[in-house]
Amino acid sequence: MLIVLLVLAAVFVTLGILAHKGIVSTHAKCALMFVGGGKHARFRACTGTQQLVVRFDESRAYHFTLDAALDKGSISVELLDSARSTVMTLSGSGSAEAAVESGVRYRLIIRLKSATGEYSLDWA
Repeated sequence: MLIVLLVLAAVFVTLGILAHKGIVSTHAKCALMFVGGGKHARFRACTGTQQLVVRFDESRAYHFTLDAALDKGSISVELLDSARSTVMTLSGSGSAEAAVESGVRYRLIIRLKSATGEYSLDWA
């Protein structure tokens, strides 16, 4: 029994370290219903965050578009660089440009607050 607990503790510590370093994506949310995730999702009464690890193929300016159809609540999207500095922010539906470098690990954070509806996030 002790070995099982130690193995579980080691797994959780390892996942925590990987998430902190931005190697794995994390999701922390509470919702009546949530379908999808990442770039597209539908949800009901959702509060929480999704943190995605993103690497871009080319060093250039990317155009981000957030299409959110919310019945209530709010949504925001933030792109952070490896130093956790904000590169781009979107709130509600809209678009923005962000200059990124290839090979660099970025964090894309999607925040929902008491939100019901759906969203689609694309970049090109």
